[in-house]
Amino acid sequence: MSENDFLAELAQWRQEADDALRKDIGWLTLAGLFWLEPGENCLGTDPANQVVLPAGTAADYAGSIYLDGDQIMLQVASGVEMSVDGQAVTQLALKPDVSGEAVYLRHNSLTMMLIQRGKRYAIRLWDQDNPARQNFGGRRWYPAQESYRLPAQFAAYETPKEIMLPNKIGDDQPAALIGEVSFELHGEASRLHALEAGEDHIFIIFKDGTSGKETYPPGRYLYTAVQKAGALTLDFNRAYNPPCAFTDFATCSLPPAGNALALRVEAGELYSKH
Repeated sequence: MSENDFLAELAQWRQEADDALRKDIGWLTLAGLFWLEPGENCLGTDPANQVVLPAGTAADYAGSIYLDGDQIMLQVASGVEMSVDGQAVTQLALKPDVSGEAVYLRHNSLTMMLIQRGKRYAIRLWDQDNPARQNFGGRRWYPAQESYRLPAQFAAYETPKEIMLPNKIGDDQPAALIGEVSFELHGEASRLHALEAGEDHIFIIFKDGTSGKETYPPGRYLYTAVQKAGALTLDFNRAYNPPCAFTDFATCSLPPAGNALALRVEAGELYSKH
């Protein structure tokens, strides 16, 4: 790849990463995360509710969510309009995101979804008018450097290694490490564990010597494609911050044991508190 092609492709990828944050259902519009308790959980703008909606976006009381084991039921308050896929709803059984059957519940500028983390359920809330999106100045990056675009080799494990992957909210989630990526950086041989990320792609969560200094303290994310015979290109220029770098309401996975590099990776996304 020529230098011009490298720079052009990276610039386009970084712009797309920036645009993704600003979507209507994106990390900058995330406005709340409310863990449900057994029984009735009221929602509305009244601070006494269990699910507190932003002021001016809804009625003081807009409805209730009833949690009974793994059964979650929404009851919309009289006179309040909520919809799913453009269809008004007054009562609805909710399924969490991990089920593949979750729905987006919409009300004025708000969107809500039921999520599950471990054994807990929560309402994730987005607000299209969230000031975080309006005030966002854009992602910040190290200058592009071809020296951080490295040839690497992926070695798959015979059997994926089942682990409990920690996340930002203190839960451990089941995950499977599918292999190791080996590469050389700054004259040092290094390895990182990889998780599966779809057909012919892997996902790496890592820390390095810049973490907590120039880059996001818990670590950064990196996706890459695996070619034939396990060959791949590890482009640290595309290492980016997880959603938790932009919102307090995300539940990001953290690096697995063994994915902390002692050396500094001065490439990819920088961090400053948003």
